[in-house]
Amino acid sequence: TAGSPRAAAPSTGSAPEAPSAPVPAEPAERKPPELVPIGQYRESFILASGPVEQLVVDQHAAHERVLYERIRDRIAAGRLLSQRLLVRALFEASPEEAETLASRADDLAAAGFEVEPMSGRSWSIAALPAEALGRQPEEMLREALARLAETGAADETERRDRMAAGIAC
Repeated sequence: TAGSPRAAAPSTGSAPEAPSAPVPAEPAERKPPELVPIGQYRESFILASGPVEQLVVDQHAAHERVLYERIRDRIAAGRLLSQRLLVRALFEASPEEAETLASRADDLAAAGFEVEPMSGRSWSIAALPAEALGRQPEEMLREALARLAETGAADETERRDRMAAGIAC
């Protein structure tokens, strides 16, 4: 009848099943937010509108980050990409730099440096990482050596990441 309560489902003798939790979806690939450039401030910052907020992007820092990621990925993949110098540069190493040059030659070569010993603490720079356009070879090698020396006994990945950061800077 229309006014009678519904009949209960017959019992099967077992406890009712708990509702199952939803199965988590596979993690979606993280995509950067859509940004719409609004303008530029003092030729150094990009003003952009995101889906939720306004952003100020430091162009120099963003460029360094892109270079760092590119160099780090190339080193990790073992893809040597060097720019040979038209005229070799002479590098006079300090005692600490000479020690780092000798002990970390593989790390330097993986990044794209081609450095050869001459006499004493003199070294010849024949090639630099491809991303080194417009930089002084001696300055760039000195920065890479400083980054390698800072890492001390760190593992190879950490040493090379630090060196990539120095090259990108």
